[in-house]
Amino acid sequence: MHFHTTKVSVAKVAAHRSIADARTPLEEWCFRHNMIADREAVAANFRRDAQFWHLHSSHVNALQYVDFLNEHVRRVLLLISQEVVRENDSAATPNVLDQPSDMSLPLPSWTGLSPLLLPEKAKRWYGDHLVRLILSWFWDVLYTSVEPMVWASHLQLYADFMGSTGHPGPVKLNGWKDGALVPSLALHGFTYRLVGSLNSLKNAFAIQDKQLCTM
Repeated sequence: MHFHTTKVSVAKVAAHRSIADARTPLEEWCFRHNMIADREAVAANFRRDAQFWHLHSSHVNALQYVDFLNEHVRRVLLLISQEVVRENDSAATPNVLDQPSDMSLPLPSWTGLSPLLLPEKAKRWYGDHLVRLILSWFWDVLYTSVEPMVWASHLQLYADFMGSTGHPGPVKLNGWKDGALVPSLALHGFTYRLVGSLNSLKNAFAIQDKQLCTM
């Protein structure tokens, strides 16, 4: 900014810079006098009198008291909102005794496992080791099972896979990678969800109860 036909100019100065870093005479002048201003500001803080610190303490106490009141008001409003939601849910919820006890879809007939083959497309995506690991887990659970059929979600399958093998499965990180080989995997923030390799197992819509019991 310039005032009075360039007699006064205002320059932005980077804080806490050494004079040795200056590249021009103007920067050297700015860095030097900025250091002087910083020292004077510190000295001014040390020279504050008791009246200032009394005012400062009173201001801090007033802010803390306002925060205390605001917190109690927020809690009361939250409790009121929760109570209103509970009352609305109670009024809108039908009598559960009137609902059928079994709302699941009909289960298909269990026809046994298909021949054990390594899907070539899955091997190209996830690697031979991961495909073999997933298929070994899947076939080991179901090959000899005689339990009745039940519905299961992909998340249940993934949870059982991790619990049974201790392996995180493949993760998509610039392409599919073996999760066990990714350094600091937990720090990447992957969400808990079905990974692609389990989904490639024909989207198993129904599995036997024994599979869920292996978690």
